[in-house]
This record gives sequence, C-alpha cells and structure tokens, in this order.
Amino acid sequence: MKTLLRLAILKRWSSAKKGVTVRLGQYIINGPDYHVISTLLKEKFVDEEYYFSPDDVRPVIIDGGANIGISVLYFK
Repeated sequence: MKTLLRLAILKRWSSAKKGVTVRLGQYIINGPDYHVISTLLKEKFVDEEYYFSPDDVRPVIIDGGANIGISVLYFK
C-alpha cells in the first residue's frame, strides 16, 4: 500500500516521462512512467485480476508478455 501511495504522488508531481524505476520490496520494477506502473500494480495486487483457485498445488502459468512482467511478481 505504501508503494501505491508513493506512486500516486509521483505520477501527479513527477516530470519523468521516459522510463522510471520503482522498488517493490526486494524487487525493482522498470516501466515507461509512474502512471503505468501504478495502474498495473493496483490491477494485479489490489484488484487481484489474476487471482484463481488452481486445481494443482503447482500450476503451470503462461505469461503472454503483453505488459512489463508484473504477473511474474504476482505469481511468485
């Protein structure tokens, strides 16, 4: 939650438009701008768009690579 609050401030006040870096715990996320990273983190971790109940304890997950790899962090 702290990261999302920080991103909300950064996307409003930062002039960075080309490539930004955000630390999420032990991970470093690179993205095109703060708005994109903020939106993706909210969709995946707050709204839990990727949540599902697997039939197996070790499901196989295939990521089509349409974004910046946030799904990898979600499924870790």
